[in-house]
Amino acid sequence: MGKISDNLVSFGCGGSLINKYYVLTAAHCTSKPDDILFVRLGEWDTNTDPDCMNGVCAPKVQDIKVVDVIRHKFFSSDEHMKNDIALLRLEQPPILSRYVQPVCLPYGAAMSLDFTGNDTIVAGWGLTEEATTPTMLLAVQQKVYDNSRCSAVYAENQINVKYSDGQMCVGGIIGKDSCNGDSGGPLLWTGSFEPTISARVYLIGLVSLGPASCGVYEIPGAYSRITFIMNWILDNIRE
Repeated sequence: MGKISDNLVSFGCGGSLINKYYVLTAAHCTSKPDDILFVRLGEWDTNTDPDCMNGVCAPKVQDIKVVDVIRHKFFSSDEHMKNDIALLRLEQPPILSRYVQPVCLPYGAAMSLDFTGNDTIVAGWGLTEEATTPTMLLAVQQKVYDNSRCSAVYAENQINVKYSDGQMCVGGIIGKDSCNGDSGGPLLWTGSFEPTISARVYLIGLVSLGPASCGVYEIPGAYSRITFIMNWILDNIRE
């Protein structure tokens, strides 16, 4: 997400393309909507454009102007971060390729799943263990836990977060965590909701909040649950 501050363009927060006109991200990444200029699609290594490997190159990145920012009207910007979700409307559709594709959203039987016990992937350019911003897109496997685990761990560590049904308890393994800069990025699950449909990658959560020290303690993070706000997404997208 490209933003402007003091006449300088910088990048912060992740997002997911969900159709030809909309990117889904965290509401707390949009506190100053007028500063959000564009989204960048097709990025991998921020030091190169195009990105190449073994002589094969992807198309150049696409910077597409954001013309509207739609935040959940019940987003709470306090420490609880409820309804931490926003839609970014693009001025024009991106050029789709094997490197730029909308991610699948859960549907049907998935709407009643909480994904507890499932392995997922979270990806982004957030801070690493050296407190530096990586140039290449990183990903880490994270497990989904019952929200009661997060409530208990946060209470033990005197962290004032009241979990809601709209949040997911994810991670908590030392050395593996999302961090500053990953907010709004995707929590991805690979599988199938129907026996006749092959496994696909689904967006089931968004990076929302976590401990101040990423991956240092066994403290999981809270992610926005896509199935909880699916109706809001459908109500706010248009052609």
